[in-house]
Amino acid sequence: MSEERQQSGSSPFALWGAAATVVGLASDLLRPLGNFALFLLILSVAASITLLVLARRKPELKKSAGFAGIGVLVFGAVTLLQVMAPVDESGVKRGFIASTVTPVASAQSAVLDLPPPVRRAAEPAAPQPQPVAAAPAATVAPPAATPIPGAALGMWMPPESREPADFGNALQVALSDADAGNRVRAARFALGSEDVAFQAAAIERLYRAPQTELRPVAISAIFKSRTGRAQFPLLVVEAEGNDPDLVNALQGASLYVSRVDEVTGGIVGSLASQGLNGSITRSSINFSTAVHNRGAVTLTLQPGDDFSLTGVLRAQDGKTVRVQLPLM
Repeated sequence: MSEERQQSGSSPFALWGAAATVVGLASDLLRPLGNFALFLLILSVAASITLLVLARRKPELKKSAGFAGIGVLVFGAVTLLQVMAPVDESGVKRGFIASTVTPVASAQSAVLDLPPPVRRAAEPAAPQPQPVAAAPAATVAPPAATPIPGAALGMWMPPESREPADFGNALQVALSDADAGNRVRAARFALGSEDVAFQAAAIERLYRAPQTELRPVAISAIFKSRTGRAQFPLLVVEAEGNDPDLVNALQGASLYVSRVDEVTGGIVGSLASQGLNGSITRSSINFSTAVHNRGAVTLTLQPGDDFSLTGVLRAQDGKTVRVQLPLM
């Protein structure tokens, strides 16, 4: 009888442990979109401490505290593995699994619309010594060339100096290099210039470039340049489904950006004083937020050639409104 009770008591913990592990693995695979594992760890720690304190008066809460403790262990382990995982050479924080398993990284890039993973080339085998004819006594051997880091991979690396010419050269690499990873790395370096006029010109050239991966870099730079300051007005273009209430709720609404992750394309801010989260991909800019008296809404925008984002805001009931978000 005691063994049956022990098994029945441990079964919920085993199920919860398995569920927490699945969620932890999912958060690791979604690392490019945000540090979900760290957020779940903080939440689990807070819940565990709170339940342990309350369990002094209500002993039945000890079991719930145990569930929270399992979450702390699982999400803590995932967070630690993510810290130990190397950053992908394309500049993407892929998480532990995708950083160690190349097929997973490739699938992650396809599903999340990320730059393709950049593999590290294997070390070249040492050349076998070849017999050579003796050189004349007066002949002097030429000095050995100094290897350039990343040259064997054809990889563009940011220069250590930050002279104005370095940013100009990086912009040319971003617009002309044959490798997409090199173009993105060079574009991000070029946009780090403190010369406001150069940065504005670089943003315009990258935005209008034919390479599809450069426009999201330019859009991220535009949002970052106005972080914590100016707002982006959200303009109603057309109401679909005859929903004047939704249109009225959007009148005068503006998007405010508080944080931008240029590597992952993640955006945090607010829309009409409501919290907003979003991401910038090659094909679109997606936001999730809420509208007063209408609940949660999603906003899907595509960049146009006139430095504006145009798309659809969709409410939970399926009603939509076409909107425009000028970037300049």
